[in-house]
Order: sequence, then C-alpha cells, then structure tokens
Amino acid sequence: MFCFAFSRFPLSGKYNLSWWHWLVLLIVGMAWGWWRGRWRRARLRRRRAQGLGEYNEHGHSPLRNERAYPENTPGAFYVACNECISCRAPESVAPDLIGWYEDPSGTGRESHCYFKKQPETEGEIDRAIKAVSANCCGSYRYAGSDSRIKRGLRKAGCDFAIEKF
Repeated sequence: MFCFAFSRFPLSGKYNLSWWHWLVLLIVGMAWGWWRGRWRRARLRRRRAQGLGEYNEHGHSPLRNERAYPENTPGAFYVACNECISCRAPESVAPDLIGWYEDPSGTGRESHCYFKKQPETEGEIDRAIKAVSANCCGSYRYAGSDSRIKRGLRKAGCDFAIEKF
C-alpha cells in the first residue's frame, strides 16, 4: 500500500516516473559504470599478460584520450594532434627529446612539435617533465603508468598532462 501511494505522485513532469523508477535507473547506472571500469581494467591486465603492456604493436596506447601527432615516437609521452601553437618553448628545454616538423609549404600552418625520442634515463625524464611544464598550450600528455613520473608531473603543476584511464 505504501509503494502504491507514492507511485501516484511523479517526481518529474517530463518522464512521469515515480521515485522507485528513478531508484532503479540509478542502481542500473551505477552497476553499468562499475562493470565498464572492471572490464577496462581486466582488458589492460590481459594486454600486460600478453606482453603488449599499455601500447599496441604500433606504439599507440588504446587508452589515450587524445589523438597523438603522427610523428611522435611510440611511448608514454606524446603531443596531441593539432594542439601545438608553435611556441617552441619545450624544444628549447629538451632539444634531444622534442622535435619540430616544419611545414614544407612555408606557411607554417602544418608545423608541429613532437616527441622524437622517449625519455629513458633519469635526466631525460626530468627534461621531459620540464618540457611538459614549459608547454604553454597544454598539448603535451603522459599516458604511462609510472607513479614516479606522475608524481613529478603533479609536483611541476602539470596535472592536465596525466591521462586518466
């Protein structure tokens, strides 16, 4: 009798659903979000067990939120496509890691920076983090899982660069 009485008073005029319909929709939505996250984590575990890690055979992460510029070398650090504004500041910080593609037409419309080498040593990792922090438009990203690098990026104030899976 209690549920019947409350089902007569809709909480929304547009969909005309009672409170228990909304409760069911909320529970189903929460279950879907939990299941999707569980599926993605399981897929990543399977890829790591196969020896593929977080990257496919071409070096591109299937978990990246942004499309990487094609000239980037395969790896965790990358520059998002068509977001570079040609300031060339990161290149001056880490010239051994950051490359520059010059538009052959001479207009500069297609000029873009990219990671020509992924950092391997401690010094290179530090320079890559400095290059990400020197980046003025937020086009540099880190899609890896190394907690030490993530900590360094957060310490440098570059939370935007860390990809969230």
